[in-house]
Amino acid sequence: MRGTSLPDSGRPPRPTANPAPGRLELVEEFVNTRDIEIGRDELTTIADLTRWLRDQGLLAAPDPEPAGEGVPTTASELREGILALLHANNSGETDAVALACLDRCDDSLDVRLRVWLGRERPLILEPDDVGVPGALGRIPTMCLSA
Repeated sequence: MRGTSLPDSGRPPRPTANPAPGRLELVEEFVNTRDIEIGRDELTTIADLTRWLRDQGLLAAPDPEPAGEGVPTTASELREGILALLHANNSGETDAVALACLDRCDDSLDVRLRVWLGRERPLILEPDDVGVPGALGRIPTMCLSA
């Protein structure tokens, strides 16, 4: 559904003048799981996060390994870090606190560069982890591969 929010999110659809291209639309949806203005955060619990990742097709059901208690915090830091990078892209100013959040996520999500010998996609980033951490790890790779 290019240009609107997903109906499963509990939000009314919001048309956008310039929807994010390709896989960045999912990154946009991830960032928009928190709305500061109305005080809503869709990813406060492991169950919420797992449901959102499944709804986006990032996590197969059932997850073979339950997510640890710190995973919602990692998701929140990832979301805030990506949001800060989006703002920096527009303003040219980086937020050191947000970059520190991304560094912590990097340690938690274990995303590594893999080289595939083939014609279509010779270099890709993909998470080494499985389950919820692996699904979360796919989100920053979408920013780089878009």
